[in-house]
Amino acid sequence: MFKNMSKSLKWLVILVIAALVFSLGASLVQNSFFSVKVDKISFETDNGELSGYLYTPRGVDDANPAPAVVLTHGYLNNSEMQEIGAIELSRRGYVVLAFDMYDHGDSTWDTPAAFNFFVSSDSML
Repeated sequence: MFKNMSKSLKWLVILVIAALVFSLGASLVQNSFFSVKVDKISFETDNGELSGYLYTPRGVDDANPAPAVVLTHGYLNNSEMQEIGAIELSRRGYVVLAFDMYDHGDSTWDTPAAFNFFVSSDSML
């Protein structure tokens, strides 16, 4: 099969296969080789929608609860910045919620009326 292919096409096939293998490897690392279940979640609040990731160790359910940890990120970051710590805590038996603060990542924020005065032309009179 490879004898009739051009050299560049062979490299393309090799690189595509390598990309697929490395993507699978990255997925296995993200869920700690299936010992951690990772779910993307979102929920509505009074001020908008918060989204993030819920990391659940294997064997944790309603019948077998585990302690929980909530992680938030710093300024100019999002919930993915907490992934390394969240996976490690989850591997050690904690349920971890890492969420995006308002207006970060996939979270939204309905600007409160108190902040509208900074951009309102009426406040300049």
